[in-house]
Amino acid sequence: RLRAYLRGGGTLVMDACCGRRAFVESALREMQLLVPERPPYRLTLDHPLYHSYFDIKDIDYRPNALEAGAKNGEPGAIGIDIGCRTAVFFFRWDVSCGWDNLKDSDRHHCLGYTIKTARQVGTNLMAYVTAERSAALPLSKALAFVDAEKGKSGKFVIAQAKYHGLWKTREAGLAMLLNSFHEQTKTPVRFAREEVPLDSPKLFEVPFVYLTGHQDFQLNSAERANLRQFITRGGIVLAEACCGREAFGRSFRTEITKVLNNQKLERLPANHPIFLYPNNIKGVQPQPALASRLGSKGRIKPELYGISLNGNLGVIYSPQGLSCGWELAQCPYCAGINAQDSLALGVNILSYAILQ
Repeated sequence: RLRAYLRGGGTLVMDACCGRRAFVESALREMQLLVPERPPYRLTLDHPLYHSYFDIKDIDYRPNALEAGAKNGEPGAIGIDIGCRTAVFFFRWDVSCGWDNLKDSDRHHCLGYTIKTARQVGTNLMAYVTAERSAALPLSKALAFVDAEKGKSGKFVIAQAKYHGLWKTREAGLAMLLNSFHEQTKTPVRFAREEVPLDSPKLFEVPFVYLTGHQDFQLNSAERANLRQFITRGGIVLAEACCGREAFGRSFRTEITKVLNNQKLERLPANHPIFLYPNNIKGVQPQPALASRLGSKGRIKPELYGISLNGNLGVIYSPQGLSCGWELAQCPYCAGINAQDSLALGVNILSYAILQ
């Protein structure tokens, strides 16, 4: 029942009152069981929890928390994501004492945030939950694209890369993109999800791999070697920092450099064919969160990066969110571009992949 509540847009907030260890241990154990396919993770500083209302630059803890292992400046909240939305928050260091304006005393020893930090985090939490509640169920969830024929022969197929980490964010985005691609180019496509581990031989059964996430990650040697072979054999990787999250972007840049022997991503020029066909894309409309980050009040130039091998793009990377737009999702904290432009850009990427 709790899982259904969370998947329907609900949010669960857990607080270890006074930082009690018994509750911490129980909560962490239950979180592992709550949504098995969505493991809990420590929320990084680029998460909206730290920016949705207050831009929290200083995360400060009480003396007792510092003695117990907390470190000023380091985020301590743990979450579980469902899609792009964090549906479960666990505060391992107490926040409620700060909300109640309770100071430390001889009788009260709290392992938690300072009152100022606790109240800022609490305000941001309410802003985030309120905004995400109305955006939890995008229009795309009501749509289902079914393959008329189950076979792959003659159809364009996208496989989503699985790696150790939070590799699945928006689940309906690829199908929405494929539908737009099919409608605009009449190319036969396969809607059924293909999810392939990066270290699997099945990676070589598809020509195009999509890799995304929110958080930092690290590939192992087998994943790097397999991905290197896939790209050098002519496969194409489209990577996207979902919601424009910087943690994923930093990790992807590091990992792809290791995969391709120190080759680095370079920004594609405005006259690159990927921006010209079938849609002539000279500018895109940023979502409000991205516009705020860039200080922009209008359309911006499209931003893609790539790595070429033997004259062909083997890697295409978007540091700005695309999949929220593909899903037609009203994602209030997505540093991405709007639905119409993200779909147009996605169609161009797929068209380029087929033609090159």
